[in-house]
Amino acid sequence: ALEARWRELPFHPEPFAPAGGGSGKTVLAELFTGSECPPCVAADLGFDGLLEAFGPKHLAVLEYHLPIPAPDPLMNPATKARQDDYGVSSTPTPFFDGERLPPGGGPRSRAEDKYKEYRVEIERRAQAAPAVAIAARAVRAAGAVKLSASFDKSVPGADRLAVLVEKEVRYRGSNGIVFHKMVVRALQTLDPSARTAEAAFDLAGLERAATRHLEDYEKER
Repeated sequence: ALEARWRELPFHPEPFAPAGGGSGKTVLAELFTGSECPPCVAADLGFDGLLEAFGPKHLAVLEYHLPIPAPDPLMNPATKARQDDYGVSSTPTPFFDGERLPPGGGPRSRAEDKYKEYRVEIERRAQAAPAVAIAARAVRAAGAVKLSASFDKSVPGADRLAVLVEKEVRYRGSNGIVFHKMVVRALQTLDPSARTAEAAFDLAGLERAATRHLEDYEKER
């Protein structure tokens, strides 16, 4: 019963039902957040609402944990690399299809406001035609996750990344959130011009790298 209360959102997301089934585009929603960040609560719960409202056909969510204002055990080299790519200096900061929205969050009471703000962005973008069609398959075996993917065309000037996420992590940080969704654990850069791609993630190696990353950060502090 207590766990059910922790999971309960302070609002009720309505399922997304695009006219005619939609354009086939999947919107990429990225959030820079942190379990030690009090104003990240509204943004985190807003993204949780998006996951309930939109299926994976219409929405892909990536959440990067950063040590703002204190070390976060869910941080890792991949989250730092993506922070540097985007030039993010504060949390929460959302991006939709690579476009930065104004940063800002708030307490739990503001979660529905953030959810509605984010939903408008996704519904608007979901109407556009997809820039590329992707077919992908991932398999977990022998301590690794292996990905194979194919693309109907290359997109000049675009970055192509394979990202490993953990669907849910249970950890209570100082901001009180217990269940963290779609936590980014690793990323690999792929050739943007190739029509096929493969990637492999060594899970034990990634865990060791994340531990070193956290320890090194704490030493620097």
